[in-house]
This record gives sequence, structure tokens and C-alpha cells, in this order.
Amino acid sequence: TLMNQLQTDLAGYRDETFARWITGQGDIDAEWDNYVETYLSMGGEEIRQSQLKAYNEAFGTNCTFAE
Repeated sequence: TLMNQLQTDLAGYRDETFARWITGQGDIDAEWDNYVETYLSMGGEEIRQSQLKAYNEAFGTNCTFAE
């Protein structure tokens, strides 16, 4: 499914980026905002909204994300 593919793609991006930061090949402080923007644009936002919707349906809530 689309969600499974998004999760696979995002996991690869996350793992690659975190590995660079852990090994010192990247700078988490300098790259964090770009990482988040890229992660969300790659499908992270769709997953985030889907999980929030499922949570609200399961618990009868109307939670939203902070801006």
C-alpha cells in the first residue's frame, strides 16, 4: 500500500541521516530543520495526519498538532 511504501522510504531517509549524524559526517544542529522539512514532504506529514486521525477516532478526541 501507499502508506507502507511511505514508511519504508521515510525509514531509509531517517536511518541514512541519523547514521551521518552519529558518525560525525553531518551536523544535526545545522541540518535538523531541513531534515524535518524533507521528512514531512516525503510523506511524513501524510503519516502524521493519518496517525492523528486514527488516534482521535479510537479515543473519541479532537486532538490537533501544535503549530
